[in-house]
Amino acid sequence: MTRSWLSHFSSKENLRKLVQESLGCKCPLEVFDRYTAEWISSAGWRYARVVVGDRLLMYMVPCNKNVSKPNEILELTKKGIRERDGKGLNRFRLVFVEPPQGLRKNLEQVKAAISDPKVHFHILNSIFENLQ
Repeated sequence: MTRSWLSHFSSKENLRKLVQESLGCKCPLEVFDRYTAEWISSAGWRYARVVVGDRLLMYMVPCNKNVSKPNEILELTKKGIRERDGKGLNRFRLVFVEPPQGLRKNLEQVKAAISDPKVHFHILNSIFENLQ
């Protein structure tokens, strides 16, 4: 299933629906005129890295391919923050898709360790929920 994520992201409308409707981002429509999406494998993680305009960085993590211990989530979050800041972007969203039991509790621990109002965590059952 994860292979089809990037093909879905090739549609600006699908990406807009995901970002604005599923994640609740208030990005204006014009930022979707310029975006990139690619698969990244780094430090034991595999995720889709999506940059929307000059505003938003998202890591879309398929839970079936990754572990989700609090310390590992924290390290991935810190990596996203460094990348966001290094590129001068406004927001970082870490999105877990098809979550296992216990992920929500682990994310709460990570949220408590991060005091950055421009970092958002999301759990989606599927990236395709609002894409039909």
